[in-house]
Amino acid sequence: MLKIFFCLYFVFGFLAGRELLLLAPCDEALIAQNPHQYLWSEKLDGVRAYWDGKALYTRSGKKLNPPAFFTQNFPPFAIDGELWSKRGDFENIVSIIKNKNRSMEWKNLRFHIFEVPHQQGDLIQRLSVLQDYLANHYAPFISIIPHSPLISPLASILKQIIQENGEGIVIRDKSAPYYTGRNKQAMKCKTYQDRECKITRFIQGKGKFEGMVGSFLCQDGEKIIKIGSGMDENFRKNPPSIGTIITYKFFGHTNKGNPRFPTFLRIRSDSDFSTHFSNKGKNENQTND
Repeated sequence: MLKIFFCLYFVFGFLAGRELLLLAPCDEALIAQNPHQYLWSEKLDGVRAYWDGKALYTRSGKKLNPPAFFTQNFPPFAIDGELWSKRGDFENIVSIIKNKNRSMEWKNLRFHIFEVPHQQGDLIQRLSVLQDYLANHYAPFISIIPHSPLISPLASILKQIIQENGEGIVIRDKSAPYYTGRNKQAMKCKTYQDRECKITRFIQGKGKFEGMVGSFLCQDGEKIIKIGSGMDENFRKNPPSIGTIITYKFFGHTNKGNPRFPTFLRIRSDSDFSTHFSNKGKNENQTND
């Protein structure tokens, strides 16, 4: 029994140490109160990854297996960021990471860093720890995401990023120390909202979608949502398995509190590597990062 206890202690302690910083929904009113308190960066539409000083993991804690050339000279301390190539390339990024036969294509990816966990100081000071390390160690596949002062109106910055086919922007309180979990010291701003849900049932299509998926039901907490748009032909012909976690976007809520115009966005990146999912502890403000 004592041996089992220590094994469980190690496992759960290890997982607890992997808790990450998460992004809260955008609060424009809060930002407007003191815009000079914040820095902004582009929200990259890639795969969230965490380097613990020895190995690379997905957001859910699944160990990744990048080729040795990719992680050469990665630092002996933790860094947190996004595996990304370019705008609009999400499906290809996921395919490269999943497919062992595409290992050489990791050269098209970069690990774009937005946080250096467990370091002292404010955001820029923490990022400077990595910057100082990279000045003395050649690691070509690491890139620090630029953070800029919020000197232009938030709406105009977001509009510009969207026009350039970006996903949105991230707003960070520049003086906040490192923390894990979700609060408004780090927020994501988009032209839409998004959440995650678990596919529970597929509904056969009609007309042009005869013989394919027409729509599907998805569980988000206690709500069951019907989603019928946003899917491409490949998804409709070859749908994922029941229980797959997807991200959907929507535009506000109805009077009954249901997502308005829910639309399929993508299969959640780390659900491709792990089938684990639980709605326990989710609340109405929890969103995909």
